[in-house]
Amino acid sequence: MKWWLDDIARDVRFARRQLMRQRSVTLVATMVLALGIGANGVFVTLVEMICIRGLPIERPDRVMYLASRDAQGRDHGVSYRDFEDLRGATPSFSGMAAFITSPMTIADEGLSPDRFSGAYVSASAFNLVGGTAALGRAIEPGDDRAGSAPVVLLGHRVCPITAGSLP
Repeated sequence: MKWWLDDIARDVRFARRQLMRQRSVTLVATMVLALGIGANGVFVTLVEMICIRGLPIERPDRVMYLASRDAQGRDHGVSYRDFEDLRGATPSFSGMAAFITSPMTIADEGLSPDRFSGAYVSASAFNLVGGTAALGRAIEPGDDRAGSAPVVLLGHRVCPITAGSLP
């Protein structure tokens, strides 16, 4: 065998002996490597989804996100009253929609509740992004007026099961 293959084999044997001698250090190093590789995989997936494939809307190059910033430079959302003022005073946009994300609880009679990540959206949101409802109806313009009945849209990942529908 070549001399460099002997050196590599000797280095591998030495590394194995050292790793077995200090098992706690080996475990910590392995965990850190696993977390780093996992975090890197998530990051690459997000970049691929957002930057490469793009947003799941017709014209993502024409979408803007408006927010406010406080004196310390921290980003904050815009209040709904400010949103209404902006929508009424800005004719240059073809449409505007407001949203706020929030954890939500969905429960069914006799079953324990489940928590999901959800969003409160204005009625114009689905029309702007070209969304449609697979079943039922989407949010209509009158649904976000004060005093109107609440409307709920469930995404494909939210599938509440009732006692009668179990297979």
